[in-house]
Amino acid sequence: MDRTIPEGFQPLSIFSGFIADNGPICVKREGDGVVFGVRVGANHCNPIGICHGGWLSTMADLLLPLTARLTIEDLNDRFMLTVNLSQDFLGQAPLGCWLEGRAQLLRRTRRMIFMQGLLTTGDTPVLRTSGVFKIGDPIGALQI
Repeated sequence: MDRTIPEGFQPLSIFSGFIADNGPICVKREGDGVVFGVRVGANHCNPIGICHGGWLSTMADLLLPLTARLTIEDLNDRFMLTVNLSQDFLGQAPLGCWLEGRAQLLRRTRRMIFMQGLLTTGDTPVLRTSGVFKIGDPIGALQI
């Protein structure tokens, strides 16, 4: 199986526990935004060799708040508490594929952010997601 990481991506080293065991999750800058990526491995898949919906949901729960932290300067050091997370499963991410995620801010209030995102493999949409996150306490700046 191809385990290469596309050029420009670097593994995020901020994770421990569950996420560290289910990565590596990679990121790269793209214009004013960021792109997250992961090579779908056996540890991400269900018994029929496609990425498990629960893992895709986990990826969505990282993609949205981490995009906010990496693209909105005054949120960079804040923890984002998930208030709501919604997914629409649109396609499959088979074992070995490169899965990418992009997200954008929809709205921000003093205490909350509203985000949306899309996970794709190539030109195939895999998961559409949206979420609401409470802006939490400082936990240290996030760098890539």
